[in-house]
Amino acid sequence: MKWLIDAWSELADSLNTRGGTIALLFVSCVGLFFGLMHVMHHGDSGQAAAVLISTFSAFTGALLIALTTGTKPPSNGGTTTGGTK
Repeated sequence: MKWLIDAWSELADSLNTRGGTIALLFVSCVGLFFGLMHVMHHGDSGQAAAVLISTFSAFTGALLIALTTGTKPPSNGGTTTGGTK
C-alpha cells in the first residue's frame, strides 16, 4: 500500500510543474475536441463551431498563463559564482 501512496505522490509532484500543467491542459483539450467530434458525428452540431472556437481560445489562454507563471528557479542570493571580489 505504501508503493501506491509513493506513486501518487510522484504523480502529484510531476503535475505541479509547468510541463505537467501543459500536459494536463493538452489532455483535457484533446478530450474536449474528441467529445465535440462525437457530437458532430451524430448530427447535433447546432453550436459546434462556437464551442470548438471557444475551447481552443480557452486552451490558448490557459497555456499562456501556464507558461508565464509558476515556480521560478531558485536564485543564488545575489552572490557571484566566480571572478574577482
